[in-house]
Amino acid sequence: MKKVRWWFSAMVEYALHVEGQCEYRLVKSVLLVRAGDFDEALNRVIAAARAREEAYRNADGELVRWMLKRVVTIDWLDSRLTSGREVYSEPGEVVRVPSVDFSFTPEVSGWGSSGV
Repeated sequence: MKKVRWWFSAMVEYALHVEGQCEYRLVKSVLLVRAGDFDEALNRVIAAARAREEAYRNADGELVRWMLKRVVTIDWLDSRLTSGREVYSEPGEVVRVPSVDFSFTPEVSGWGSSGV
């Protein structure tokens, strides 16, 4: 009998470190994996995230390392993904508006690429 595999989304956090610096930048990434349960999802997420770790020299010749720091979240998505399914949401900053009567025009928002 074939084992059921579910879709999971997981947020991971990488530490981006440039040699010689006493600091690192945190970079969050959301990955999708298929697994039978949360334990298997965790193992698959760690394997997928570790496969994305890398080290290279930047334009200044400094060693840059992307290191998996931690798994932040794992969420069960369901047995299938559907168009428009939300996989990540984060509260943002509070923005003051000049009046209570305002609207948005997302059609002209000038979207970009996340770099994925």
